[in-house]
Amino acid sequence: MSLRIAASALVAGAIAIAPVAPAVAATNTVTSMSGLQAALLDCSTAPNTITLGADIVDGTASLQVGCDTTLVLSTFDLTSRRVDLASGVTFTVAGPTDGSGGTLTADSSGTNFEAGIRTTGSTLTVTGASVVAYGGVNASAIGGDTGDSGGTLNVAGGSVRAIAFPNAYGTAIGGGYLEGSGGIVSVSSGSLYAENASIYGVAIGGGGAGASGNGGAGAAVTVTGGTLTAVASGSNSTAVGGGVSGLNASDRGGAGGSLVIGPGGEAVLESPRSAFGGGWSHFGDTHYGDFGALQVQGTLRLPSGALVVGDDPVSVSEVSIAAGGALLGSAAAPATGASITGTGQIDNQGVIALAPPAAFVRGNNRLLTFDSGAPAVRVFAPTLDAGSRTLPGAPAGTRWNTAADGSGTWFTGTSSTSGSGTTALYAVAPATITASTSPADLTATSGVPYTYPVLVSGVDGIALDPQPAVNFSSTDCTVPSDRVFVMAGACTITATAVVEGVTLSTSLVVTVQAGAPAALTLTPPSTTVDQGGTLRFTLTGTDAAGNTVDTSAAVLTSDVRTDVVDGHSVTFPTASPHTITATLGAATTSIVIQVTPRPAATGAAVLPQTGGGASAVPFVVAGGVVLLLAGVALLIARRRSRR
Repeated sequence: MSLRIAASALVAGAIAIAPVAPAVAATNTVTSMSGLQAALLDCSTAPNTITLGADIVDGTASLQVGCDTTLVLSTFDLTSRRVDLASGVTFTVAGPTDGSGGTLTADSSGTNFEAGIRTTGSTLTVTGASVVAYGGVNASAIGGDTGDSGGTLNVAGGSVRAIAFPNAYGTAIGGGYLEGSGGIVSVSSGSLYAENASIYGVAIGGGGAGASGNGGAGAAVTVTGGTLTAVASGSNSTAVGGGVSGLNASDRGGAGGSLVIGPGGEAVLESPRSAFGGGWSHFGDTHYGDFGALQVQGTLRLPSGALVVGDDPVSVSEVSIAAGGALLGSAAAPATGASITGTGQIDNQGVIALAPPAAFVRGNNRLLTFDSGAPAVRVFAPTLDAGSRTLPGAPAGTRWNTAADGSGTWFTGTSSTSGSGTTALYAVAPATITASTSPADLTATSGVPYTYPVLVSGVDGIALDPQPAVNFSSTDCTVPSDRVFVMAGACTITATAVVEGVTLSTSLVVTVQAGAPAALTLTPPSTTVDQGGTLRFTLTGTDAAGNTVDTSAAVLTSDVRTDVVDGHSVTFPTASPHTITATLGAATTSIVIQVTPRPAATGAAVLPQTGGGASAVPFVVAGGVVLLLAGVALLIARRRSRR
């Protein structure tokens, strides 16, 4: 018994000292509209997390969000007439961050004075999936009912579309009819699209005043990432800004509010009246609402319509474009888009690709003039290229320079145009290319590397150092890449060089002469000749490439010393084989000529001559005389003996 009591006491003590578990958020998976309505109002263990387990579609149902709640759409769709957030509540819609998966649709377009998603005094945050809202007559799609201001909308992923009721005074995002103000809108990721087709409509901002009163003030809009698109297609509309004024002469349009586009953000605004600014007034622009403040650190696109930059008593410059910011037209044509007018000022440290009046743009605002007569170009950017401006082409053979004598800076589409003022540009030939006219410089030798006599000089007439690359081409001969010409003859060559982007050219005629003799051909009229005869030889020659060489300076020699050589003629006094050799430079060739003895006279005995030459003649004559005298002596002796 005592053991049981002790054990019970021990268990009770353990329970007493055990920590109390913290309250956890209610997590529900719902598959019906009634189940969802009940879960949204069950705030006993807030914040709620509710997950759709099936598609839920009831276009007549209204959803009341009574406490902080996260609705996870997953892959399912939810459709209701209205979603009403209680004051102070944060309602988060979650799902895939790329906007895929399920879609929450709130459609109040068939009602009067009701917002599709009412956020007055509360916050709607979208981190994923898709949200689509349609506003009722004179209410907002996301924001206030009639007479109410918009709350806070945070888009941090996914996709949000808000469509205002046409032909009414409500907004797509912001305040309702009767001066509802715009609230707070931020986009840090994903996409937000707002559209109002009413003639007096505002896509994001303040509601219209109606019969009397001022228009509702615009929203405080911030885009730090993702994309915001606001389209107001009515003739007196505003894409982002204040609501339309009432009908009293003292009524004014609503103030424009603010739009800040951070470095990673992009906004696309379209309206035929004004993409941003104070609300329209029935009594002209003097009754438009104060412009507000437009700050661009990222990208603002105005593909069509207009932007009226009105005065604002608070802003020093109503539009401020930071160094990394850009005000552009469409993505396809950045320089084409909305007209920009008004009396306010733009402080431009970045890029404006459109064409605002130069008078109210401070900062980057430069006028370029051209001495060629080309139209001046105004650029609102650090460079022409960045500002989507085109640099006119300079006259042929020239380039733009900031000095008439070419001593300034060569100017291109990437040259700096920062700051304001006027820059005069001059068409200047950046260099000249010339070729020598000396015949010696224009003569090349086959087989020998040739140095082209071409020089590129700067605007000061001094040869550029180093010389730019020069390209040589011809239409009537082959220009060798190794500068070694082969075939003899005349060759017209075009020399081109590129200096500062300008192509320079000149032409020269190079005469290619044959190279050193490599082969000779010695041709006699006959390979035999009578003793004492003369032959005139024909001599031809070629270089290593087969080009004909001049052989007039060739020397002929004979292996018989009695032969008489006169230029290319040889006389042969003696009969025998004679070897004739021709020499020109290192080339040589030989041929054998057979010299035949001179024929004997008729009736006379003629002794043949040999290669001994004329020195044998006296001995023959002397021998004859001796024989003759011996015969005479013998005859006398015989006569004496007879006596």
